[in-house]
Amino acid sequence: MIGCALAAVCAMGLASIPDSEPVITGIAAQPIVWGANLITNGGFEEPAPSSPAAGWLWDRRNTDATCEPDERVARSGKRSLRITNGTPFGAHGMRLCEWCSGAIGRQTTGAMHLHSHIVD
Repeated sequence: MIGCALAAVCAMGLASIPDSEPVITGIAAQPIVWGANLITNGGFEEPAPSSPAAGWLWDRRNTDATCEPDERVARSGKRSLRITNGTPFGAHGMRLCEWCSGAIGRQTTGAMHLHSHIVD
C-alpha cells in the first residue's frame, strides 16, 4: 500500500535551568511514505494448526486468555483474531507476535486496528 501520512516528531532538549524537567524545544512534521507490507499474514487469513494464524505466535502468559480466529468480525478480508481475557484484575499480560524479518535494521512504521469492549 502506497500512501503518505504526517507524523509529529518532538525534538526534546534540556534547558539549562537547574532542577527543571525536560522541555520541548521544537516540533516538526515530516512525511512518512508507506511501502510494502512487511507483516506476513497481517490479515490473519491463513489458518495454522498450532497458532491462531499462520506466522503468528500466541502466548497467554499468566492469564486465562484465548486467541481465536473470528469470521464474524473483520476489517478487510474474511477474518480477524478475537482475544478474550477473563482473568481478574491484576498484573498480567499476553503476547501476540509476528517476526518481521524484512524490518531488521530499517526504520519502520506500524499500524493496527483494534476493536475493544468490556463485558460485565
